[in-house]
Amino acid sequence: SLGVIGYQKRQEDFMNRLSNLVHQEGYLMFTTANGDSLLRKIRKYISKLYGFFKRKTKHKRVEFFSLKDTQVMSILKKNKFEIKKKFYITFGLGLFSSSIECSIDKFFFRFLNNHIIGKYFSLSVVYIFKKSSKK
Repeated sequence: SLGVIGYQKRQEDFMNRLSNLVHQEGYLMFTTANGDSLLRKIRKYISKLYGFFKRKTKHKRVEFFSLKDTQVMSILKKNKFEIKKKFYITFGLGLFSSSIECSIDKFFFRFLNNHIIGKYFSLSVVYIFKKSSKK
């Protein structure tokens, strides 16, 4: 489930249903918007500030939700999954051209994708869980 969970209003229900699709000893891989990210909060305020000065607002925008790491771990633990790998991705603010943002992203990904600091400066997280063979 790549890039889908953030669009679900009832994320916990969605993740529970997704978990039920995985067979014993199967894998579940998904991305979430990083609910622990300081960068995500900064980006949100920059967007609001930009809208204020440009006198533009986003109309009928699709809502996007994030999950904190503790929420993800709790939901998957209840469903008998164990974490196999987690890494942090997307570090840009969305203030520059695409090529500059990609360069920034590559630079930070190299150093922060598995680092605890990445938890607070990435916009997204990739999780890989394995379902326990115990019933």
